[in-house]
Amino acid sequence: AEYLEDVRNLFGNASIFINSAYRPPTVNRAVGGASNSQHLYGAAADLVVGGIRPHEVYKRLNSWHGDKGGLGDSRSFTHIDLRGYRARWDYGNA
Repeated sequence: AEYLEDVRNLFGNASIFINSAYRPPTVNRAVGGASNSQHLYGAAADLVVGGIRPHEVYKRLNSWHGDKGGLGDSRSFTHIDLRGYRARWDYGNA
């Protein structure tokens, strides 16, 4: 939650809408999440920043987030996690 506050500040205190954060294993499987998803550990969020296209959010977070974790680019949200190493991907619909 504290890191998401840093994200919000990066975007000038814009509203952030969390689509998904912690997911228990049954929910993670039901939504097609990766077997070792950071959502299972409460270390990930799929989010939308009010008034900013998800791809633009991804681009701005890319260098700022650095090696702290993963970023996923989607047409409808941006995934961010704190896995402790750099990972980047798109969901094939960005």
